[in-house]
Amino acid sequence: MKPTCRSAAPQLLSTTDLALTDDGQLVELGGDRFGTSELDSSLSCELRGLTTNHSSSDQPEPPMTEYDPTDPITRRPFSLQRWIEDHRDELVPPVANKQVWREADMIIMMVGGGNERNDFHDDPREEFFYQLKGDMELWLWPDHGTKPFPMPIREGEIYLLPPHLRHSPQRPDPDSVGLVVEYARDIGELDGFEWVCTNCAERVHRVEIQVQEIDKDLPPLFAAFDADEQARTCWNCSTVHGGKSAPIWPTP
Repeated sequence: MKPTCRSAAPQLLSTTDLALTDDGQLVELGGDRFGTSELDSSLSCELRGLTTNHSSSDQPEPPMTEYDPTDPITRRPFSLQRWIEDHRDELVPPVANKQVWREADMIIMMVGGGNERNDFHDDPREEFFYQLKGDMELWLWPDHGTKPFPMPIREGEIYLLPPHLRHSPQRPDPDSVGLVVEYARDIGELDGFEWVCTNCAERVHRVEIQVQEIDKDLPPLFAAFDADEQARTCWNCSTVHGGKSAPIWPTP
């Protein structure tokens, strides 16, 4: 029968007076050693429990932290689903992107659905897509003069986009959520944003920028293109792009 720790103990047994060694010996801090056989088994049990509790109480609790603390050293793991719930109102058109961490060498974004983009992004680096909830279509435009085409990315699927492949993510499901990972750009490494002529598939307009905070950098570009009819006029066939109200490509 397993002995039960006694609530009372001789005066000499105090966690401040004794310590238990790895070989099972009790050492009095004043210098004397006691073998555990010299003690009642229940008393030894009490000492072990008291010693363990005493040492664990010295360990500080992990500090609570925000999602993106100013000091990267204080980052802590958190629930991705909780992050999505807390930022759901920011995952909205026209870009629907929200960076998780700002001061990092990787751009990690959550992207909501219901977006209204009709530009094509020319990224000098690879991009990683992971569709967490719902489906999306990634439109690809291999070359000017060639019709773009949609490539579905289903819920639970991943995809690695090659550098400089023009693409336009379409997320018609407003409840969909995707994870996108990109490299941070070096100074002088520019991203291109282009619009395709929906009549002849030539390039209508291109803008290059130094991306710093992609979820904040893009909306002004889209607004400027929409407001400039000259920029929206195709050099090849004179078709005027419809701006933000135009589809990514005409439906047959």
